[in-house]
Amino acid sequence: MKKGQVIVQNSLFSLGGQGCFLMANFLLMIILINNFSKEEFGVWALYITLISIADSIRQGLIQNGLVKFIIENPNHTRKWIGSGLFLNLITIGSVASILYFIGPVLGNLWHSKDLPELLSQAVFSLLGLGIFQFINSLLVAKEDYKGYLLSNILYALTFTSGVLLAKQLSHLNLDQIIRLQLLACIPVLIFSLIAKVLSLGVPSWMFMKRLFQFGRYNAGTNLMSLAFAKSDIFLIGFFLNPNSVAVYHLATKIINYTDLPLNAFSQVIYPRIAKAFHQHGYYKVSREYGKHILTLSLVMMPTALFIFLFKEIIINNLSSVTYNESIMIVGILLLPSLIKPWGRVFGLTLDAIGMPEVNFQMLTLSVLFNVIMNLILIPQFGLEGAAWATSMSTILTVVIGQLRIADILNIRHKAILREQWVLLNKKIKSFKHLYTWN
Repeated sequence: MKKGQVIVQNSLFSLGGQGCFLMANFLLMIILINNFSKEEFGVWALYITLISIADSIRQGLIQNGLVKFIIENPNHTRKWIGSGLFLNLITIGSVASILYFIGPVLGNLWHSKDLPELLSQAVFSLLGLGIFQFINSLLVAKEDYKGYLLSNILYALTFTSGVLLAKQLSHLNLDQIIRLQLLACIPVLIFSLIAKVLSLGVPSWMFMKRLFQFGRYNAGTNLMSLAFAKSDIFLIGFFLNPNSVAVYHLATKIINYTDLPLNAFSQVIYPRIAKAFHQHGYYKVSREYGKHILTLSLVMMPTALFIFLFKEIIINNLSSVTYNESIMIVGILLLPSLIKPWGRVFGLTLDAIGMPEVNFQMLTLSVLFNVIMNLILIPQFGLEGAAWATSMSTILTVVIGQLRIADILNIRHKAILREQWVLLNKKIKSFKHLYTWN
């Protein structure tokens, strides 16, 4: 099979895997907004946002470094896996403890008496997601995207079946959903043992130290990235109320689906950039940079356009409860979609060439800008102000990143833009030709 065909095939498997995971969450969202009050949905939004941030820190600390080191040192794969898993579990325990102790403080801050109780059970969510994502990272390191697809199918089927069964047998509550997140990882764990994906070696202090040293910047970058993306949710909870959080969270969940192709193809692209750098150095990476931006732009445009055109229909058909305010929020949050591929390739490239600290430094400044914008605009314009603050901050982040990487890799952005313009014109001409009647 040719190289291009392999990339497409792996990307489709990755896309399918991501799609299964998101569809399970999409079904959960529909159940929540139709069977729970806006306040309960808002509390869940705050909880799952905190879990996402905690899990992202864990992934950053371990995942990219593990993939990179397994690719570079395949003879020590079992020892890397054992060391990574041990570090994985330590991180989960530490983060869960922090969330447990700060739960009452956050409950008071966000006007929610139920949030501390949910956060006391955060270890179940973190352990389920942590095991599931760790196994997925091993499959990515092996470039086994069929296995990645199967892993996600198993998780999605188990979680979805559990939620539907609990809904049929009893009055579904948030506590049950949290425990189902842990239960859903069990079939994935069994699959990984049967397929010998999770072949453990004895943990090594030296290997864990290398993972931590590499991953600390990735973890910090992920933290800053999610703080950047989620500061609007937290500040809405502070200035407004859980009902407003529910409306905004629905809009952001819909936006997440426009990022599905971006996330899927990114998982395939990262190992290729890491290999290119390991084998050929900076020159090869700089040549690959524009190509990967073009690829991600091409796969993201159709989804973003579809969501933009049908956002009102989508939101109105998701729930019997009125979430009309989400329609405007979705439109505003879609504005940076076409520039996101530039930001994604920027981050992947810096990780692959061993410079995650640059990404971390840039994002730290961007978080400050985003928080300041939200602090100014939310009291003045409410939910719409939060959406504008996030969109403008995203665009600024990507622009700063491109200026920075141009110095590192000698990237010619004008050439990339020119190629994108040519590609866009070709697609428009093809579309016109397809729908022209002679």
